[in-house]
Amino acid sequence: MVIRAVGAGKKVFIAQFVKGMHYAELDSLKRFPEIRLKQYGLDCFIVKEPSQKDIDAAQIGWKESSAIIKQNSYDMVVLDEICIALYYHLIELSDVLAVLQKNLYLWKLF
Repeated sequence: MVIRAVGAGKKVFIAQFVKGMHYAELDSLKRFPEIRLKQYGLDCFIVKEPSQKDIDAAQIGWKESSAIIKQNSYDMVVLDEICIALYYHLIELSDVLAVLQKNLYLWKLF
């Protein structure tokens, strides 16, 4: 969907809520200036419980991502790993739903 959006001339923001290390997708996405990817994870905690630093980082990520959604400055916002962040209670489901429901009119299909 991201590649389709870019092909249609759209700007995309991707927030990764768990990843914080270097992955090949970072290199691939550098080829597309229309895509901005920001990692809010610190390390791979999936095999252990998240620390307070992991929680704080995810909450900063959600604060920034929700502001981007509200500003409507990107045509597509990808909340990568949001389900993992919710599962581990890094961010609150009610906060995510509130922002998405309030900004539902911004959702477009292309």
